[in-house]
Amino acid sequence: MKKRNTADYTIVLKNLKKIRKGNKLTQAQVASHLGVDRSTYAYYEGGRSLPGIDAVDKLIKLYGISYADLFAPLDTDPPLSHIEELDPTKQERALIFRFRTMSADQRRALIDSMDK
Repeated sequence: MKKRNTADYTIVLKNLKKIRKGNKLTQAQVASHLGVDRSTYAYYEGGRSLPGIDAVDKLIKLYGISYADLFAPLDTDPPLSHIEELDPTKQERALIFRFRTMSADQRRALIDSMDK
C-alpha cells in the first residue's frame, strides 16, 4: 500500500484554517455548511482526518476560491476571498455566508425579489 505524503496534506490543512479565519467564520459555521459535526471539521484542520472531494468542492464554492488557491504552498498567502477586502460588518458576513450556502434557484429568487 502506498504511504501518503503528509507534507502535501499539511499545506491544505493549514490553508483551511487560515482561509476560514480570514473570512471570520467559526468551525461550527463551516461544518454546518459542509453538513458535518464541528468536531469532524476540527479534525480536518488538525490533520486527524481529511475532507472528501465533496467537502472540498463545497469549501471552494463557499470561499469563492480555486483548487489551486487551497493547495497553495505555505510560503504564499492563500486568498481570503473577496469578503475580507470589503471589510463587512458581522451582519453582512452572516448574509454573505447564508447567500453562499443557498442553492442556485434560491439565489436567483432572492435577487429577483430585490430587483422588484
